[in-house]
Amino acid sequence: HIGIQIYMVMGFTGYYLLGYYINTFNIKKNIRILIYALGVMGLIGTVIGTYLLTKASGIPDEWFYGYLTPGVVLASIAIMILVKNINWKEILKDKVTILIRDASIASFGIYLIHPIILELLARIGLTSTFIHPLGAVPICFILVFFISYLIVYVIRKIPILKNIF
Repeated sequence: HIGIQIYMVMGFTGYYLLGYYINTFNIKKNIRILIYALGVMGLIGTVIGTYLLTKASGIPDEWFYGYLTPGVVLASIAIMILVKNINWKEILKDKVTILIRDASIASFGIYLIHPIILELLARIGLTSTFIHPLGAVPICFILVFFISYLIVYVIRKIPILKNIF
C-alpha cells in the first residue's frame, strides 16, 4: 500500500491518448488558432472561477485547478499543440535541445511516477500552499519534475529495467 488512489493514474489516460494524437497528427492552422483561443478562455475561466469560489467561501478553493476540469483540459490541449508547433532548433542552442530531448524521452516515465512524488512531497508539507502559491507552485513543479526525472534516469541506466521507461 502506497496511498495512491487508482484514479490518480487511470483518470489521466485521456491526456496520454490526447498527447499521442497531437504528436502523431498535424492539426490545421485554423483549428490550432481556435484551440489556442479556447485554451486562453479556459485559463481565464479557471482564474475567474477560482476567484469567485474563493470569494464566496472565504477560503482558498482550488476546484477549478483540477486536472480534469474543462478550463485546465482546454489550456493543456492548447499548450501541447503550441509546444509541438514551435521550431525549437531555431530558438534553442544545441545543449538545451539535448536536455529537452532527454526530458521528452523520459516524459512518459515522469508522467507515471509524478503522482507518487506529489504524494510524498505532500506528506512532508510541500504542496502548492506551503507558501504563497506564486512561489509554491513553481517550487513544487521543479521539485516534482526533477525528482521524477532522476528516478526515470536511474531506471533507464539499469540494463534489465531500461526499456520500462
